Amino acid sequence: MDEGRAPIHGVRCGVRSAIIPAAGRGIRMRPATRTIPKELLPVAAKPMIQHVIEEALASGIQVLCVVLGPGKQALRKHLEEEFPDAPLVYCYQPEPRGLVDAMLHARPYLDDGPFALLVPDNVFRGPLPALAQLLPFADRGLDLCGMIERNAENHSWFGNCGRLGWTEESGRLVRIHRLQDKLPGYFQLKNGRAEWAGFARHIFFPHFFQYAERARRDGRGELDDVPILQQIIRERGMLGYQLEGEGFDVGNPQGYAAANWKFTF
Repeated sequence: MDEGRAPIHGVRCGVRSAIIPAAGRGIRMRPATRTIPKELLPVAAKPMIQHVIEEALASGIQVLCVVLGPGKQALRKHLEEEFPDAPLVYCYQPEPRGLVDAMLHARPYLDDGPFALLVPDNVFRGPLPALAQLLPFADRGLDLCGMIERNAENHSWFGNCGRLGWTEESGRLVRIHRLQDKLPGYFQLKNGRAEWAGFARHIFFPHFFQYAERARRDGRGELDDVPILQQIIRERGMLGYQLEGEGFDVGNPQGYAAANWKFTF
């Protein structure tokens, strides 16, 4: 956390708790992640998950639920040593069944209000933490997604997901009306033109878990977030916010290398 920056209190916006999923296998970053939890890989000499936890704390989050999986004992030990007084709680996802399954395991640790989701694969730097930029819009009653501009310099830093269809709402706030399915490879620009796409910072309301439970009953295999977000967009609507700053998908080699360069120099 930046020692010179006062916390921005998420509690004032009703967002008191956050989920930080850290149970994934880190397949995109192998062989480095065969013996080291992906979330402990350093970005500018600091584990990627530490960047995200500091962001949540700087944004005033009061309870951070970290979802762990098999082989993540070193990750928990690091967090307990680095954040001995932080409001961290831990839950366990025994099998890698997707992001939404991880969120369902975290549900008992949340309150009944809106909550944040911060994915450690995505780190951010800007004038304010990414989550703090979203919080002022949490009182509008709609789920909210952070957005980052993908351009000729940075589009290969991101996996091929997050492409949105949207219309302007007010200033940097937009209304999302379409989310593309995940595709293999890295994010491809259309005709080489920059565009705003989703970034893994969200604020969700409790109805998210109704959709998640329905998906768990109806589906098999991994519980992916994209189909649920698409359904919420269709049935309830969703807002997006164009974040001021730089984001990096450090769960893939190109984004990881770029983040280490940018954070260092």
